[in-house]
Amino acid sequence: MHSYNFTPEPVASWAVDPERTKLIDGIVPEAGENWGANKTVGWELPANTGPTVTFDLGQSYGVDAITLTHFGSYYGFQEVTISSTDDPNIADFEVVGTFPNALLEGTQKAESVRQDILLTAPGRHFKLDFVSAEPGYEKAWTMLSEVEFYQLDPNTILIQKHPQDLTLIEGNDGELSVTAWAKTPPLSYQWKKDGVPIEGGTDATLLIEAATPDDAGSYSCVVSSPGYPTGVETSTAVVHVFAAPPLTYYGARVINHNPIVYWSFDEDEGPAIELMSLAGNRMLTASQPDRFPHEDKGHAISVHVFENVFGTTTLNAVTTNGPFAIEFWLRLSDPTVTNRYIMEIGLPGGAGNLPGVIFGYNPMELEFFQGFRTTGFVYEDPNEWTDWHHIVLVDYDDEIEAYDNGALVEGFTYRAATGNYVLNLSQEIAVGSVRKTHQASPTSIIEGDIDEVAIYDFSGMSKEAIRARAQAIALHGDLSGPVYITEQPSDTIAPPTTDAVLMVAAAGAEPIRYQWTKNGVPIDGAVGPVLVLPNVRPVVDDGTYVCLVENDEGTEESQPAVLTVACYYDIPGDLNSDCIVDLVDLAIMAAHWLEDSSVLP
Repeated sequence: MHSYNFTPEPVASWAVDPERTKLIDGIVPEAGENWGANKTVGWELPANTGPTVTFDLGQSYGVDAITLTHFGSYYGFQEVTISSTDDPNIADFEVVGTFPNALLEGTQKAESVRQDILLTAPGRHFKLDFVSAEPGYEKAWTMLSEVEFYQLDPNTILIQKHPQDLTLIEGNDGELSVTAWAKTPPLSYQWKKDGVPIEGGTDATLLIEAATPDDAGSYSCVVSSPGYPTGVETSTAVVHVFAAPPLTYYGARVINHNPIVYWSFDEDEGPAIELMSLAGNRMLTASQPDRFPHEDKGHAISVHVFENVFGTTTLNAVTTNGPFAIEFWLRLSDPTVTNRYIMEIGLPGGAGNLPGVIFGYNPMELEFFQGFRTTGFVYEDPNEWTDWHHIVLVDYDDEIEAYDNGALVEGFTYRAATGNYVLNLSQEIAVGSVRKTHQASPTSIIEGDIDEVAIYDFSGMSKEAIRARAQAIALHGDLSGPVYITEQPSDTIAPPTTDAVLMVAAAGAEPIRYQWTKNGVPIDGAVGPVLVLPNVRPVVDDGTYVCLVENDEGTEESQPAVLTVACYYDIPGDLNSDCIVDLVDLAIMAAHWLEDSSVLP
């Protein structure tokens, strides 16, 4: 094995691998960037390119692996292309391969990563060409602290990717996997749970189907080969299985409006489960979530600086494509504090602290940041925030509105009216916390209570429709008195064979009961706020639909909504009006022709 150390000495936890033969020491790169004073090489990577470093091993070796120990700031490098040659004049390099950066998935900023690159490459000179991870991003940094060249023992098995911890919702599927390489293939696998071999767990991937609490535990995998039959055991991955929280009446109202993400915080213990996907990778996590009862809304979480900063989660590719709304409940234990984060939403590249919702960034104000657009509303008495406030923030393309406890806030206007109103959730969202990539002090986080966080996508909706939906969302918290309708069903045109959806929203004391009718006749089983009519047909499903809503204190009937089953435009040859031209239309034409060959439909 041969290495060039940029750091003064290796990290103590790095293990010495007796199965690897280290090549010569004392190598010096023949070409490269300027080395930093701390003996770590770092580059600011230009768009679609990067630095090149060439190493001279002193003589030709049959290299089996190159190991990079590297750090990352934001994206780091995307990939590295490795070439080799025996030419003493360092000419005519032959490309060995291009390899991705192991840092990019699941590694935090400035975290050390030791990545094995397996190859078969004879040569004395090796060239490493790096490419920026984010094309066009001007400040993608990467740092290398060690480069090692290896010849491997014939019996060597290398674990390239260990199984990762997994969090599942009860009833959902998941998988654990291992990636390994053997000098003498083929590889064999045996998974273990809590140290006991799993029957049938003999593939590189272990499937966990319809997870139950019994599936929770510690998993590992023994990887073996003909050259090393005793095998190498991976590190342990811990599987957690949590039950989805019960749905309260309030939660049913939220889900009725179809948010893209929603946390109710109504679990008895463990992380907060995102209810719209029930996906383990969307849980809001904290070391010790502090829950307490919140009236008819189940549980809320308590956030206390220096005691419990709640947490963040990754939402992957969840993005609104237009206007959106953020809904949450908030109560402060100390409303005199300033510049305190309620939530923060990540942007690619760690751009600033936007968007976010902040209390007291400006004195006596709750403020909403979005891109370069900032706005807030002023409150007269900070002590009013020691009571619960139900907040709905609605971002249109040309204005922002706010609702506080169901009422539209007057004077909630821009201080700056430029920027992108699309909400990008592709990295992180932090609730009662700040994003991992935002190095804010814990004292920048509120002290108080948060509940019922939901985000809605209003893409493609008219401004009038958005305002009607926002007003209905703002009334989620009205859980007393006679029932009344907050959002009426709308006239709908649906193509044949598609599903038609009608919706009504109501407020008032729970429980609220629903009954849909068509042309005055009750529809069997249509007893919820959302009516789905599958595979609609002309004439059969055309009609006028009304929803009767009632609770123990009153009754109200919705305005009528007319459903028309028709194509959005005329389609030549569509003789049965199902919006497609197919063999059925040909059969109709043939039947007409048989009746009268001189007349075609």
